[in-house]
Amino acid sequence: MSPAHDRIKDILAQAKQGKVQNSDIVSGKTNIKEVHKLWGASWLNLGNGYERDALSMGGGTYDFGIGSKTGIVYDLRYYYPLPDPDRGLTQFTFNAVIAALGMPKAVTCNGNDKIYTYTAGRHQLKFVGSKTAPNGKSSSIAHINLDDYVPNVVEALRDPDDRRLYALASSFNAGGLFVNKSLFAAAGAAAPTEASTWPDVMALAKRVRAAAGTGGFSACPSTAGMPIRSRTPGFTRCCCS
Repeated sequence: MSPAHDRIKDILAQAKQGKVQNSDIVSGKTNIKEVHKLWGASWLNLGNGYERDALSMGGGTYDFGIGSKTGIVYDLRYYYPLPDPDRGLTQFTFNAVIAALGMPKAVTCNGNDKIYTYTAGRHQLKFVGSKTAPNGKSSSIAHINLDDYVPNVVEALRDPDDRRLYALASSFNAGGLFVNKSLFAAAGAAAPTEASTWPDVMALAKRVRAAAGTGGFSACPSTAGMPIRSRTPGFTRCCCS
């Protein structure tokens, strides 16, 4: 086996522990205050809940996605932009990743980035590189991401009978329901709560429509897997359209 093969395997092994190279930070567990205590204040605020820091002596650059309420690092990104191709992540290509780990669970693109996603325990390990490469060649890896699964998502994926976790999805979308409280008040109806069922919501939607002449809800068509459409009585135009 090549050195690249062994190092990529090691990246996956560390990812299963919630870690990336040269760091004891654990995705989904470590609080950003602990990072600041060990490394000092991050040297760059990237916005949208992300900070960037770097270790000295070529130790690598790290981005931290931070939970706004908990301060927990849930997204850990590692860059190793060294000019020496024998040490940096750029020595690895997507083909080398496949040779070491097999085909990814998912292949996606974001802008000019191509992303190979692998399951690493309760985490998702993502190899990110350019989606364009010279003819006949495979793009090099620019950085890796290690995402922690949201606990509520993990619970939602458990078997409803034995509560065991048999698989993890490569992605998970949460729908949203928006309520116009003024229209509900005008219709003399109470807004739905967490205890409301979808039949309850549908009945309220029709009641608001009858009283106000317009919809009091707005929801994505795929909300909770329900066939909700903007033409459903009581619902306004789909918020995702």
